[in-house]
Amino acid sequence: MTRASPGTPATRTARSARSIPQTGKVTEYKMPDPAAKDPHTAVFDKKGILWFTLQNSNMVGRLDPATGDIKLVTMKTPDSKPYGIKIDAEGVPWFACNGRPCLVKIDPATMELTEVALPFAGTTVRRLDIADDGMIWYVNSGRGQLGRYNPKTGEIKEWQSPSGPKSHPYAIVVVDGIVWYNESGQRPDALVRFRSRARRRSRAGRSRRAASMPASSGTCARPAKATCSSTRAAPTASSW
Repeated sequence: MTRASPGTPATRTARSARSIPQTGKVTEYKMPDPAAKDPHTAVFDKKGILWFTLQNSNMVGRLDPATGDIKLVTMKTPDSKPYGIKIDAEGVPWFACNGRPCLVKIDPATMELTEVALPFAGTTVRRLDIADDGMIWYVNSGRGQLGRYNPKTGEIKEWQSPSGPKSHPYAIVVVDGIVWYNESGQRPDALVRFRSRARRRSRAGRSRRAASMPASSGTCARPAKATCSSTRAAPTASSW
């Protein structure tokens, strides 16, 4: 929770907060570093530890609610803008970079950061989700594409969203192996359903539409390298 002190609208004090519905009690956890001004997205792991990003402070953090202990790590590259964050089946946090083309893995024991460089210029990632098979799906908001990263092989693939480069995909969730996300660059927002096996999408928005769109793919031999090939296939068919 970020709150401005009374009478000083330009000053912000960064905190995380916990509320207990039964009692109405709210516990605030103040950030230990004054540079940590904007706790952003948060997620709990199975041990009850809260992991969170601080987009404009270029940090990520962890909070142990049992002790109140907070640890923060600053990204080595300025303006990486950590954004969406999720926990994989092994309890490892992953987060997206909204300032440059990367996904990042956090070592839950040491908080060491390992970057995965995404191969396409102009990539910015708002949010990600992790499927049951371990695949990391993400929205490439900067390019209007849906992406998939395979942590086991380092393979990266992307598909263009139905509304094109300016569709600005934002939120994403994987349910029963099916990827859902929204196109926030459209008004009203469109919902996109992606079936990876058939590589088909159906789009729900102002109208009903089934589309198979051009695909861009990049395959990296190692996660940290961005020396990838890029291919674009011709669109197949689109019906309204």
